[in-house]
Amino acid sequence: MATSQSSMSPGGVKAAPVAAPRGFPPIAIERRWPVLALAAVSYLLSLRLFEPGAIRPLGYVVFVPWIIAICLSSRTVWLYLVSFLLGLAFWATHWHWLYQMSPLVLAVAGVILAAPFPLVAWPVRHLYRRRGMSLTIVFPMAWTASELFRMRGFFGAPLCLLAHSQVRFASLIQIADLVGALGVTFVVAMVNGWLADLVLHLLASRRAGRFWQGSPRLLVCSLLLVLVLSATVLYGRARLAFDGTTAGPRVAVVQNDFPINLGDPTLTPPRRPASAADDEIDHLWREKGEDWTADARLAYLHTLNDAAQTAPYLMVLPESVWSMVLNREFRESPLGDPERTLRMQLQHEEFVGLVRQYHAALVVGATSIELQPPGDFPGELLYNSAFFYKPGVVEPDRYDKISPVLFGEHLPFRCSQRFFWLYRLLNDGPWNPWGHGGIEYVVTPGRDYTVFSLPARSPEGRSYCFATAICLEDTLPQLYRRFVVDSDGRKRVDFMLTISNARWFGQGNQQAQHLVDCAFRAVENRIWIARSSDGGISGFINSDGTWRDLVGCHADNLQPGGGGYRLGEARIDPRVTLYSRCGDWLAWICLGLVVAAMLDAIAAATMGGHPRPVK
Repeated sequence: MATSQSSMSPGGVKAAPVAAPRGFPPIAIERRWPVLALAAVSYLLSLRLFEPGAIRPLGYVVFVPWIIAICLSSRTVWLYLVSFLLGLAFWATHWHWLYQMSPLVLAVAGVILAAPFPLVAWPVRHLYRRRGMSLTIVFPMAWTASELFRMRGFFGAPLCLLAHSQVRFASLIQIADLVGALGVTFVVAMVNGWLADLVLHLLASRRAGRFWQGSPRLLVCSLLLVLVLSATVLYGRARLAFDGTTAGPRVAVVQNDFPINLGDPTLTPPRRPASAADDEIDHLWREKGEDWTADARLAYLHTLNDAAQTAPYLMVLPESVWSMVLNREFRESPLGDPERTLRMQLQHEEFVGLVRQYHAALVVGATSIELQPPGDFPGELLYNSAFFYKPGVVEPDRYDKISPVLFGEHLPFRCSQRFFWLYRLLNDGPWNPWGHGGIEYVVTPGRDYTVFSLPARSPEGRSYCFATAICLEDTLPQLYRRFVVDSDGRKRVDFMLTISNARWFGQGNQQAQHLVDCAFRAVENRIWIARSSDGGISGFINSDGTWRDLVGCHADNLQPGGGGYRLGEARIDPRVTLYSRCGDWLAWICLGLVVAAMLDAIAAATMGGHPRPVK
């Protein structure tokens, strides 16, 4: 058995002994720069990890250099600092689209999301060095737990999961209907951990003066990895062979691309006066100087008219395509501004007329405002809503977004009289591009997982049930499941819609990341999804996670922008999945084991002692 040894770094720092296989001398990285260099290699490998332009094999090697640094560095504090900097660089690169909205929000998000990197390094380092466990098991467990923490944490940030790097590997991602996207992350992370095990074994062999020495532990881990990968791919191929879907209604999704002005006057269309040629709604908007709203409305109505010529049964407009408040409580409230309520009433009547004219149902995103009685606090409640106009029905059905985006749609303390001053500070400060100047933009979370019913077109036809996720709600798997299945675990929708507004982010990589994340919701729940997004990317996602008929871009080149429409026939998938019923059960097990490892690390540090050599 190898004996525990200590060494002195050139700077006089005592290096902790590192676990090594039986008969191998301990190895360690005693200097700072190799640790930094290894983390930098992982960062460089991550640059093409996600869409658009993802290189799929990078997902299997991206963290190997960093894992080696975790296991071999003798400078613990330096390792954790470098791990944090790796996380900071990772998120500043892949979420640089946040900079367009607010540099401060990007900075805060980067710091919060970088924290899990050293939190991953801690249990991995402890279990490998002190407990002699294999990285093939330890790393996927820790990384999967970190993604669950990130998904459910302060920001609720599920974009850019390791699983997303494999979205085009259809046979691999089908296990998401059992274990979710985080289960796919676990499999990909296993390969990273196994490669790190292999590299460390080769280094230890060279240190012992041999090219290779057998390792029962590495052999067992290799067989386990082969078993997991083989079972995953075979299961995926079996799922891809399923042909039990049936045809549903014809759905048309509409997209345009209008930039949003957050203080840049070059993004503001030139104002032009209202003219006699404008229709009544357009004339009212231009009289108010809202040329952007008028232009967006006319462009969408023109595209909607083109889509209607293809005889869809359901037409879908994006979230917040132009300034609209469509709920009946606002339009008929005696407390509202008469001029504004007139504009909204005319807009509502226009949608009713379009549904009647096109003989098709319509989903559109707009605002709901519920004015409160005088003296109540706050004076009005805002909701981000989806309105469903059905043929023959005057008043639309309504769904209110349940999970508003923090800072982008929601700030704490708005409904608290005691801490309202803190809300005003967050809302009105120069750091907030949405509320700067006292603008009220915060929306109230909805409560109900509303399911819409699309009536049959003919007496002998069938009706269809669907729900509408608004914007980033389709990146929250724990929320999405509750749309798809009821409390008894039965499937209650035939297909899903997503309406979003991506023009906040320019033409960057956010739109592709959003599409990829939504594709995993389709696999997890075996549901067909239609997406309509202002700024992109609109189209259709099959229940196997493949997308088709995208607006403005090719399926192999996910570049956002452009306008138009696409028509697709919904495919009804009757399968109810384990994931829909049980959620992220595998990831929760990983999180529990990681917490236990952290407690073990604390106990071991308290009692002292040296790492044990690996058997």
